[in-house]
Amino acid sequence: MKQNIHIGQIIKDLLYEKKISKSELARRLGETPQAVNHKLGKASMTTDSLQAIMIATGIKAYEIFNEDLPESSTETIPKQINSDLELQFQLCKKDVERYKVQLEEKERMIQLLMKDRG
Repeated sequence: MKQNIHIGQIIKDLLYEKKISKSELARRLGETPQAVNHKLGKASMTTDSLQAIMIATGIKAYEIFNEDLPESSTETIPKQINSDLELQFQLCKKDVERYKVQLEEKERMIQLLMKDRG
């Protein structure tokens, strides 16, 4: 593994290769462009931030650390893809549940306002 890597710069380079702007990354992460710029300007970041970026962009660990894929990768990559998809599915389910709660709250507010008008 490489020593003295600048994770922010590596991610910026990978975003460029994948034609994903920092603004688009910010949108996908639900963060401000300034927050994303700040993260990518640092040499290190939390594993939570790195994982969120990887999920949002499809960047894989071997791309970040510039490691060659092992010969057995034809067996392990489908498992990793399934694992990544399952994680993305779980995150989407959480988002859906959150949106349902927000929608229910808005519907209650509408009902209250309509009741007050009548």
